[in-house]
Amino acid sequence: MNLGEMICNGTFNAWRGVEPSTVPRSGTINPQALADLESVKTEIDKIMKKLDKPSAEYSQAASILQKLYALYEKTNSMVINSPDSLSLNRMEYHTARKGFSLEIENLKSNLPLPLAEELKIAGQKYDLRFMAVKK
Repeated sequence: MNLGEMICNGTFNAWRGVEPSTVPRSGTINPQALADLESVKTEIDKIMKKLDKPSAEYSQAASILQKLYALYEKTNSMVINSPDSLSLNRMEYHTARKGFSLEIENLKSNLPLPLAEELKIAGQKYDLRFMAVKK
């Protein structure tokens, strides 16, 4: 979600450290941004395939993750398929981002202990700061 938001907001190039001379013309997405989106999507798709048939203990968390995945898919497709209207999609992306944040909070409050432990392990590979439980 963060990556797509940076692309929509036009901050990807600065965040990624892309030299201004290599930035594509207006109405296109930087090839590195597309490669990054594809890389993230590949990882997320692998994770979601593992959630195909959750046990009863994980069914509620899996349902919430499916909602998160649907929001992610929608926004990711919007960025990739509408490179000439990214600025017009900012509001839609912002709305999706709010929904995503609400579902994250819902997930955190319904997370089974074994899954919380798995997220701690995954957090060593992926940036899962968004899953940190507020104190």
